Amino acid sequence: MPRRGQSAAARSDEPEPTGGEGAVDPRESATIWLPRSLRRRLRLWAAFQDRDMSDVVVEAIRLHLEALDRDRAERKLPPLPSE
Repeated sequence: MPRRGQSAAARSDEPEPTGGEGAVDPRESATIWLPRSLRRRLRLWAAFQDRDMSDVVVEAIRLHLEALDRDRAERKLPPLPSE
């Protein structure tokens, strides 16, 4: 069973901001299918960084989508709707 770092456990006990600057979106459960080798690497890196796997995935997806948005802007394409 993957270990959960002390800082990750502490984060789960902290209340999330309810609005305004720096508000955090509520999390929803989503199932994704990963190749076994990628899942193992993700688990190792998350443990190495003392983070939850979901936090690493959220950061990676956010960075990827921001890069796609920048690429669209550079090509003078309209932004995709956020919802």
